[in-house]
Amino acid sequence: MNQAEVREFFDGWATYEAILDQEAMHHTAFFAAAASALARDLGARPLAVLDLGCGSAHHAARLLHGRPITAYAGYDLSATALAAARTSLTAAGIRADLRAEDLRQGLEGPPDSVDLILCSYALHHLETAGKGAALAAARRRLRPGGRMLLIDLAREAAETRAVTTEAYASWVEREWTFLPTEAHREIRAHVLAHDFPEDDATLLRLARETGWAEPERLARERWHRAWWLRPGD
Repeated sequence: MNQAEVREFFDGWATYEAILDQEAMHHTAFFAAAASALARDLGARPLAVLDLGCGSAHHAARLLHGRPITAYAGYDLSATALAAARTSLTAAGIRADLRAEDLRQGLEGPPDSVDLILCSYALHHLETAGKGAALAAARRRLRPGGRMLLIDLAREAAETRAVTTEAYASWVEREWTFLPTEAHREIRAHVLAHDFPEDDATLLRLARETGWAEPERLARERWHRAWWLRPGD
């Protein structure tokens, strides 16, 4: 993953805000499913939260609003996104530590130190070995009884990365008519160069190998997935 190129892409935040506003990647639906899982599993437990690839934190702020948040650390490469995140989190009454750093740097903290990890459309920027290392580090950071929300892109088992990324870029060009042509070109270039979606079986294997129980799939919409992870026994 070329951090400079990824940072440059996401600093054009107007495009991603339009994607959020149009629910093109199912953020609202996926976070609604996560809210139910969070209430079921963690109840009113005070939460130290680690948000990897936090973006504007718009949906995270809604998820966490009204809950006892003891700490929130958000990591994103885009300074533009982090400025929006501060606004979202402040409005929700959450004091945030926001850092313009890679998600892997967010995973370098002390073990057993967070209750909830959020990772939305970020892990697929890593290749397979990198995803495994990130999942292992996330498991290490989590306190007993904690949970991780993983929202990401996936590919079908029979497809290669090249087939999936080309299909996804072409789908964006056909379906995301709310974006200008130049944005379509930028998204295509980004997806083909920087997206490394795994098939479901590979992601589940990586989770099991790094100390997680069988992930619970909260939602699926075409290439988009929401997974709820708990530590293994």
